[in-house]
Amino acid sequence: MDSFVTRHASEVKGTLSGFDRVRFRGTLRWLANLNGMGTWLSHTSVLLKDF
Repeated sequence: MDSFVTRHASEVKGTLSGFDRVRFRGTLRWLANLNGMGTWLSHTSVLLKDF
């Protein structure tokens, strides 16, 4: 990893370090249905035709 960062130093903005592997599991239940998605799109001012 260090050689990659060194090689591309002019393009790298920063690095993160931490656990070797992280797994995220689950769903956003309010977003995983039609009404929730519609509410979120409306709140973020995204039209259905643009989504």
